[in-house]
Amino acid sequence: MFSGGPRLFRYADGRTFRTEGWRGMIVHQTANEIKKNIPNMKSIDCIATLSPLYAIESQTNIYNEFSTGPFLYRVGHFIDKKLLARYKGTSKIHLNTFLDAQEPKAILVGHDKLVEQPFIDYANSRGYLKVDKDFDGLTLYILNK
Repeated sequence: MFSGGPRLFRYADGRTFRTEGWRGMIVHQTANEIKKNIPNMKSIDCIATLSPLYAIESQTNIYNEFSTGPFLYRVGHFIDKKLLARYKGTSKIHLNTFLDAQEPKAILVGHDKLVEQPFIDYANSRGYLKVDKDFDGLTLYILNK
């Protein structure tokens, strides 16, 4: 099979070298599909999401307040508002005010429906369009303007 290679290669079969099933490749492809489905995305536009990996992988912007994913967001309402601002965080209590002040081009949800419900409610109440496509279990809402 592999002469002179590491001993581990003797256990490798053809599946090992097929990249289409690797999780990192799936995330990369999904991220690029998400970006393609956001019309007129400019370099200054942001995506509101608690799944920042997809935005980062597609080289789109996210708000600093969501860069930790769900972690700071989940406990943000327990933290003093001034301290939360210092940490560059927000919470479900402050979400609508935060997003109204800096309207996201898109909203991406799907990893934790319970925690992300305020994002879905915001998207629905502000007239975002739900993209009728599966992004590896994620749902994309785009600004309707």
